[in-house]
Amino acid sequence: MGRMSQILRTEQTAPIKIWAQKGKKNEEPKENRAPIAKQVMKKSPELNSKIRQLKMMIAQKIHKLLTI
Repeated sequence: MGRMSQILRTEQTAPIKIWAQKGKKNEEPKENRAPIAKQVMKKSPELNSKIRQLKMMIAQKIHKLLTI
């Protein structure tokens, strides 16, 4: 699946506000709202989960060395 299809699938609409005169705004009906594509970002693993993984790996290596 390409990046463009991800962006199109996560499309949302946001209201368009046009300022005709100072202090007055023209709110458009729901049908005329412009689509806004959301970027899908991959979450990076948290520091705590990395530390937890390292602790488990160290414990496994120590256990393996002690059982030889």
